[in-house]
Amino acid sequence: MYTVFVTNSFVLDQDIYNCWLYGYSIDYTVKQLQKKQNKISSQILKNYVTDGYRSCELLETFLKHPKCFSGQITFPISQSYKTLLVKKYYSFDKNVMRNLLGKKINSRTRKELDSISEKTQIPLAGCKRIFDNLKRIQKKIEDLENKDFIEEIKKEYHLPTSLASQYAHIIFTNLLRLDTSKRKMAPISYTNFERAAAVFYNYWRDPSNIYDFDEDLCQDFKEIKTHFFCIKDIWEDYKSKIIFELQKYGNDSTINKGSQIFKLLLRNILTVGAILCNSKENRNIFIQIIDKIAEPCISVGYKVEDVKVVFDAILIQFNELKYFDDDFRKKYSESYKRLIIGIHQSSIQFIPQD
Repeated sequence: MYTVFVTNSFVLDQDIYNCWLYGYSIDYTVKQLQKKQNKISSQILKNYVTDGYRSCELLETFLKHPKCFSGQITFPISQSYKTLLVKKYYSFDKNVMRNLLGKKINSRTRKELDSISEKTQIPLAGCKRIFDNLKRIQKKIEDLENKDFIEEIKKEYHLPTSLASQYAHIIFTNLLRLDTSKRKMAPISYTNFERAAAVFYNYWRDPSNIYDFDEDLCQDFKEIKTHFFCIKDIWEDYKSKIIFELQKYGNDSTINKGSQIFKLLLRNILTVGAILCNSKENRNIFIQIIDKIAEPCISVGYKVEDVKVVFDAILIQFNELKYFDDDFRKKYSESYKRLIIGIHQSSIQFIPQD
């Protein structure tokens, strides 16, 4: 008596998989394949695509739960190929995700997918996949505490660091309901918002959860602002020190273009930091940074390089201010650094790069 095993390596046409992922019909996919394989009859291609779509539907149960996918034996697929399929399944159209930023991921938002589909020209089924994937990951991690959320997403969904990081930043934005919907912000891309959110996530988030700013840090921001605004002469003195620091390294053009906004920037930096203490006001953090930091810099013709040297000077010269004693510096120096770096790195996402 013999036991015979017959195995076939499973290969899924990536063109078919991509079309299926974004919700395109079988007929649409056939037309796309005909452009590459015009010598094959439409019927043969249709049968081929239909079979591919069936395979995708069978795979989807495993794709929704990548941990199960790793151990399954239904499809003889190499680990590297599984990784590719999962990565693509959790990928998303940036225009669709832009329309989901800052929103509650609930049934009400799901009803908006028809209009999002129309706006982005991504079929409804593709929009639903993106929405459902985001909801699934968010539900998995939103109640975790004292975890590295990016690592948890990587571990649970077998995603690369870059994609897991984006999901963490999106979920952080949505759970805090950070507003991205104002008319002024309509032209701003998903990428710019995600990069700014990454800065908030890395510098200002409460390390124990994914749905709040660091309360102690934000209180420090508020107290720093109070100390500054109680000292009448500090603004002119700080401005002079910034100019001195810029002159040391030959940044005369930066001084000539924008020294008139230095005091305004200093006040606005502290004002933006202080609003993080208020859960209603901090929802407007994006527009606050655009209005109070990015736009003044743009108005004087600053490029990203100019903004960098100005913020570097602001940070360096903080310790040279005569108004604060060593105890003050010891208590607030690290928080001030996180404020300055956070506002600098987030604001440049809204300043033209060329």
